[in-house]
Amino acid sequence: MRSIVLSLVLLSIIHLRPAAAQEVCSIGLGDTLIHVLITGDQEGPVHFLNLHDDENTAVKAALQVMEEKGGRLVELKHSGERLVKFPTGNRSYQFDPNRMFTAEGRKATLKRYGSTGLQAEKALAGFADSLLQVYDIANIPCIITLHNNTEDNFSAKSYLPGAIYDKEARKVYLASGADADDFVVVTRSRYYRFYKRKDINVVLQSKNPTDDGSLSVYAEWEGLPYINIEAQEGHLEQQVRMISVTYQLLLEPAGFFSRLFGNQP
Repeated sequence: MRSIVLSLVLLSIIHLRPAAAQEVCSIGLGDTLIHVLITGDQEGPVHFLNLHDDENTAVKAALQVMEEKGGRLVELKHSGERLVKFPTGNRSYQFDPNRMFTAEGRKATLKRYGSTGLQAEKALAGFADSLLQVYDIANIPCIITLHNNTEDNFSAKSYLPGAIYDKEARKVYLASGADADDFVVVTRSRYYRFYKRKDINVVLQSKNPTDDGSLSVYAEWEGLPYINIEAQEGHLEQQVRMISVTYQLLLEPAGFFSRLFGNQP
């Protein structure tokens, strides 16, 4: 991974379990710096990543659960908006930060939101690598992203047969009476079975997902365990529950899954 342009500043101490430090890490992107806020403990049991600066319910939910259970949250902080803007050379670019983790994805997201070019794609590749290094992706047990959606825009139903993302899922489980906007996407069959047993909407991602540059695609290609906890903006209680259940999943003794499900991935 590329080297990181970092400036670490201890900002404050907030009352988590125990007190959890906050740091700001600034990563170079073109001719500017993008800030990354890190809350919690590197040795915490779970590591969350929030990529969209306008998805605030997800952050509130994670911090609420972390107050009791510990953990670590890494979030992009720039403009309070979904898209990230940056200048390089004499041009300005913008992109979706959850579409920057593959070469094809970087090119597509830059083009979609304005224009692209080799210099911009190279700068974005370095930024993506640096962010993953800050997140410590090489050492954490499971990637956990946090996202929010809006009513009738994107949900677990989007992966059902005949829906827009039907080819991106191996399996979909919809819990009776639950809002389909509140769901989990996973890359491991045992994770899928776990959330299904907990009666939570869950999608098992395809082993050959479309290359849209998202972190879920990157994780699938790299063989990394991945969980996306997605809820409608404002559904704090539902997202807190899904996050709390995820702690149960990741803190279960490994032998539990072997006895219950065998050695399937």
